[in-house]
Amino acid sequence: AVDPEMRGKVFEELVTGRHESGSYYTPRPIVAFMCREGLKGYLQSQLPHETASAITSFVDDRDADELLDPEQLLAALKRVRSCDPACGSGAYLLGMLQELLALRVGLFAARRVDPVTTYQRKLEIIQHSIYGVDLDPFAVNIARLRLWLSLVVDYEGDTPPPLPNLDYNVDVCNSLTAPDPSGGLHPDMFRQQKIDELFELKERYLRAHGGEKLSLRAQVEAKEQEIATSIQRKEGVDGFDWAVKFAEVFAAGGFDIVVANPPYVRQELITAIKPTLKTIYPEVYTGVADLYVYFYARALQSLRDGGMLCFITPNKWFRANYGARLREYVASRTSVLSITDFGELPVFQSAATFPMIFIAKKGTSGSSPLFTQVKDLAPPYPDVQA
Repeated sequence: AVDPEMRGKVFEELVTGRHESGSYYTPRPIVAFMCREGLKGYLQSQLPHETASAITSFVDDRDADELLDPEQLLAALKRVRSCDPACGSGAYLLGMLQELLALRVGLFAARRVDPVTTYQRKLEIIQHSIYGVDLDPFAVNIARLRLWLSLVVDYEGDTPPPLPNLDYNVDVCNSLTAPDPSGGLHPDMFRQQKIDELFELKERYLRAHGGEKLSLRAQVEAKEQEIATSIQRKEGVDGFDWAVKFAEVFAAGGFDIVVANPPYVRQELITAIKPTLKTIYPEVYTGVADLYVYFYARALQSLRDGGMLCFITPNKWFRANYGARLREYVASRTSVLSITDFGELPVFQSAATFPMIFIAKKGTSGSSPLFTQVKDLAPPYPDVQA
């Protein structure tokens, strides 16, 4: 079996123009930490009867002994929906898959909950919980391939099934140049029926091949058009229409977790799309803001109330003038849970980006964030208890 992690590293080394596109491969410990922080916040909001310490022990250490209701926790894991709006070669998609799988395996080992094969668990997670978008078709194909490799390595038969069609989970498009999807679709009975029909078509498409695949794709596109028409927007859509493309997610209000390492592109390189960004993100727009600023706004638009924002970006927006509007925007819409600052440490070996991990929950509560200044990159890191 080929390690899916290797595919991502190969992509990072071979992709053309990664510095110009602002794409940097995220180390596995960083990915795992951010996915776990997102899952802890999600599970605490879904399972208020469970203590924070029980959920932390379960997510960080796979210790299910303190859990009061493993069945409800399994149900929450099955319905979580996570997205990377700048997924690249799929580091966070694969990371979330691995974390969700480990938690479900841990539940079965401790409480005999979730008695299905590893292959079945992975397929369910990929189908129901993992979403991603990226501009680079090559990167998206690598991401889809890594998910398939991770899936097929656990197939117990003699001949593994063909590559699942992940077009509707991991898509090629511009995350930023679409209408604000916040608030979900507010489906009435008629629209909800169309959304349910769309999701059923997508489930069938996942495993379809040949002529059936082409037929189902046409049916999916037709159903998406019906839903788009029912929304009755005043203006047309230019770009990836989140609310329609991920209708099953926005029918429930949005994503539970948005986790990403958005591209670090300087403002001088995005002149062509600045008018579009100004229209879509007026609350955070300034003429000199770097591209990652708008990913924060898009993430908050894409999250349901109580959803988790987990980003690693330059810390510059905390002190630069162009970050003032974003600081106000985030402060008025989230509860910041933790900030993990790496300063000048070379998290991304090929670039000095002054990165920090920013974890927040959509909705304000007045809680005080945990701040960690990371001193070195020796394992284990990032150590938020330091």
